[in-house]
Amino acid sequence: MTDIDLAPSTATDPTPTAAWLVERIAFYGQTDPAALTPDTPLTELGLDSVYSLTLCGDIEDTFGLPMDVTSLAEYATLRELADGVDERLAR
Repeated sequence: MTDIDLAPSTATDPTPTAAWLVERIAFYGQTDPAALTPDTPLTELGLDSVYSLTLCGDIEDTFGLPMDVTSLAEYATLRELADGVDERLAR
């Protein structure tokens, strides 16, 4: 039997998907990942069109989900985007 931490996470704990997004976006923007949180508004990320398209491609490649760059506008924060990806994965 393996030990699994069943303690509830707090609202500030990033999900694995949110943590992945923070790392990818920090890499694109060449910024410190500690400067980003899952609650960072997407509008404050400064992603240009090339990085937005690259992020969508990375989501498609990593999670196997089609992601259109216009769909990024449906999410206000990194957490909401991560939750949206997780919801689509659960289907």
